[in-house]
Amino acid sequence: MDANFVKVEGRSGWYKNTQTGTVINTNEDEIILARQHRDASIKEQKVKLNMKSDISNLKDEVSELKALIKELIGTK
Repeated sequence: MDANFVKVEGRSGWYKNTQTGTVINTNEDEIILARQHRDASIKEQKVKLNMKSDISNLKDEVSELKALIKELIGTK
């Protein structure tokens, strides 16, 4: 690290840029864990989005079935 960075107390591998205030993490294990957490979160969001879409489609299909049943009952 160059002179613009100071070590963050209590954090292994964390450095703060004294000019910008940006904190960076150089601990590769923590970086890998953060990426895995981010990827899992993105996957979970996609699953939830798919579930919402499936539920919406099921609601539409149930409405269509109800309309067909009412039509069949009404024609007898």
